[in-house]
Amino acid sequence: MSMKRKILIIGIDGGTWSVLGPAVEAGCMPHLKELLAAGAGGVLESTLPAITPAAWGSFQTGTNPGANGVFDFSYWDRKQAARRYVSSNSLRRTIWEIAGDAGRRVGVVNVPMTYPPKPVNGYMVTGILTPSLESGFTHPEGLKGQLLEAIPEYHVFNMQNVPREYPTGEQFEVFVRQMAGIVENRARAAEFIINKEPLDVFMVHFQATDVCQHLLWGYLDESHPDFDDERRKFIFDNFYKVLDRCIRKVRADFEKSVGGDYLTLAVSDHGFQLHQKRFNVGNWLQQEGLLKVNLKAFRTPLLKRFTRKFGLGRYFRPFLSKQSLSKVEKRLNPDIVPIVLQGSRALALGRGNEGFIYLLEEEQSQRDILANILIDKLCSIRDPETGCEVLLAVHRKQDVFKGPHMKNMPDLVIEPAAGYSCTGAYRFNKGIFDPIVFGVDNHAGKHHKDGVVLAVGEGVRQQDSMRARLIDMTPTMLYYLGLPVDSGMDGRVVEEMFEDGFRDRLGPVRHSDVSAGTTTKADGPYSGEDEKKIEQRLKDLGYL
Repeated sequence: MSMKRKILIIGIDGGTWSVLGPAVEAGCMPHLKELLAAGAGGVLESTLPAITPAAWGSFQTGTNPGANGVFDFSYWDRKQAARRYVSSNSLRRTIWEIAGDAGRRVGVVNVPMTYPPKPVNGYMVTGILTPSLESGFTHPEGLKGQLLEAIPEYHVFNMQNVPREYPTGEQFEVFVRQMAGIVENRARAAEFIINKEPLDVFMVHFQATDVCQHLLWGYLDESHPDFDDERRKFIFDNFYKVLDRCIRKVRADFEKSVGGDYLTLAVSDHGFQLHQKRFNVGNWLQQEGLLKVNLKAFRTPLLKRFTRKFGLGRYFRPFLSKQSLSKVEKRLNPDIVPIVLQGSRALALGRGNEGFIYLLEEEQSQRDILANILIDKLCSIRDPETGCEVLLAVHRKQDVFKGPHMKNMPDLVIEPAAGYSCTGAYRFNKGIFDPIVFGVDNHAGKHHKDGVVLAVGEGVRQQDSMRARLIDMTPTMLYYLGLPVDSGMDGRVVEEMFEDGFRDRLGPVRHSDVSAGTTTKADGPYSGEDEKKIEQRLKDLGYL
């Protein structure tokens, strides 16, 4: 019986019930409504940090970020004194490899933390950290040509000609429709893979939800001062309705292919919430005398300082050609300030949500002393305007991570309070705090640790208040497939997802030794040119 069980996984990046719920109530996601009525819905707790690469890496492996060496899109290479981008090379054994090694056929489309592609028993099309379509982004290698022939417009995540910068203005409707087009592009790729042969495990991931919510949160959150019900309705009708239709189509394609019962699992890597202020960690470190920057290496023309101060950049933008604008932005990027490592005692990374600090003292004893000082100071910070706490906690890495990649993990992880985020890079001409201005800052919404989970299929217990962790999903899927759960996984099997009688048929949870399947390779597969392409895409998406 176990060989007949199939799983379809829908990844909704940034999926949150605070948006999906109202979209369902508005009648814009009828298929999701059907699934909620038939299955088990609830909250899926993200990793710490609640960031795309850390979360999806942990989802695929059932382990904490320290086991994968992935906490953000990049890490600080202490030996080379340089930032390096993460890749699938450092991940523990994934659900795709474990299921494939057990004889199951798998398919994976656009999931983050899959580049370079693993040699799975099936098909893999890698996700957001793929440098370009010139890269080897599929397994098997020949799948790339077949995919591009079948879908000539396929792309990794193409922001060309997308009015990302200020989609709250006259480009609003164009932006929403183009985000919906990206969702449809992903669904077409999913259909292409599904139709190749019946698969036992298949996953497609939709990144556009995260991008859309970051930029347009002011129109999606009723508590936001810029909330606009008409614009939310437009987003529901022209984006979330398309997402719902694509999920229905993917499920129909999968059902037709496998010709029988299967488990549908819809998951998100994190949720979303209102974003009010950035805490500029790099600026704070510089103010505290712990980070040295070469301010003389940066020059901002008077016009740029004036337009930035008064928010006039968006008004000049329409009068500049795209080529001219690109040149100007490359020259005037406010985050490019040379760090002087000699004399610095700490540096910070991160921009999406949490903050990360690397301590540069050579001796461990000195790092421990400095860590204690920083934790005390950071935890005492209050918002000068409101008096509110800015940070929930500052964690030592050994308290939140474990695994073979600890040397690459940041010494301190800063967990911000609700409404606040952390930006690591020193930002020239900025203070410790930056208010989030909707329509200017491309992170009007920020991540929340509570994402979504929805399970539908044979044996699933109907419920609406299930709670699980992202790292629990791979152990649970292995259990459903009748396969042993690797003993090195940090997640658990969510047995309460299933009805008692079905669990009796599945039997007790079995475990296996994972030691032979781990890896400690942390090197990225990227050339210098590849890193530039990845960096540009992440900047286009607002992730750097």
